[in-house]
Amino acid sequence: RDIVTGLVSNGRLEAADGEKILGLFLNTLPLRLELSGGPWSDLVKQAFDVERECLSWRRYSLAELQKSGQPLFDTAFNF
Repeated sequence: RDIVTGLVSNGRLEAADGEKILGLFLNTLPLRLELSGGPWSDLVKQAFDVERECLSWRRYSLAELQKSGQPLFDTAFNF
């Protein structure tokens, strides 16, 4: 069984003086996990691995992804 949730990430610029730029630099992208019925530790490791893989896409526009009109996720997680 698969689940897809929205993962909120910080997209603040990493350039010199990026911390001085004002604004909200959050973005939400879909995060897909496979529920295998195994131990929680496997799910936690999988979530961490998938989050790391998504890191390079953290600034990709959610609006661009939503152009199809299909819902991408029903829930979102912001830590």
